Amino acid sequence: MNDKLAGCLAALNEVFDASVDPDQGFYSLGGNSLHALQLAVRIKELTGVEVEIFDMVNATSLDRYFRHTVGG
Repeated sequence: MNDKLAGCLAALNEVFDASVDPDQGFYSLGGNSLHALQLAVRIKELTGVEVEIFDMVNATSLDRYFRHTVGG
């Protein structure tokens, strides 16, 4: 796993304040608009990657979305 992918997964766990299953979609995890903004900002801080919020929240798997976006 590369550093950027690890950063995305770390940000996901931070924003949801728990260890979550990254194979789930954003809304399946109970995500809302505040979570989306927090996650996008935290990913940018940790990895330098700007994610497309619309694409991220509509992805069926956050893990697959992050791998497609940052590689890994």
